[in-house]
Amino acid sequence: MDFIETEGKTEREAIESALKRTGATEEEIRIEPCDDTDTGHVKIRVFYDKKKVSVERAKDVLGGILERMDIQAEIEETEREEEPCLNIISENGGLLIGQKGETLNALQSIVNKIVNRNILERVRIAIDVEGYRERQQNELKALAAAEALKAKETDKDITLPPMNSEDRRIVHIALKDDEEIETTSIGEDPNRKIVISLKKP
Repeated sequence: MDFIETEGKTEREAIESALKRTGATEEEIRIEPCDDTDTGHVKIRVFYDKKKVSVERAKDVLGGILERMDIQAEIEETEREEEPCLNIISENGGLLIGQKGETLNALQSIVNKIVNRNILERVRIAIDVEGYRERQQNELKALAAAEALKAKETDKDITLPPMNSEDRRIVHIALKDDEEIETTSIGEDPNRKIVISLKKP
């Protein structure tokens, strides 16, 4: 359970400050009093589930976007690699994914910006459509592992094709625990690439 401490001239003012900073509703928090401040203000400690609050806000935001797009869909809440994920089930999946996942990436970016706006601690939430992103991630992880092996066998740097920021992130994460390999990004978008190379002794 996460918590923050806030204060105000009154307890209500301290609570309102906590709700604004966490993005939680009053039903999603638990309040404990703290020692009075030297200024005479009321100080409280507010407990809340940061991930749960962010996921609920994301579901509301995503549902609103889909409704405005006149798209009928179900939103499944899952978790992948300790990251919350909202998976959209819809007959209009292709439209939501877009070319090479560009629409899906834009949708994820918009939802995260809205959810984390003015929030004290941000939570990244993945948006997927019928498992598309999960399949893409698995393919990227396999590519990263194969190219890392090639770098080790040839002792040469391997440059991957241009990727968007989301795909580059997956490759970086896939190889971050390999003690022999390091990854760097070069170039400018939309032609930014990852270079896989052996760590220098």
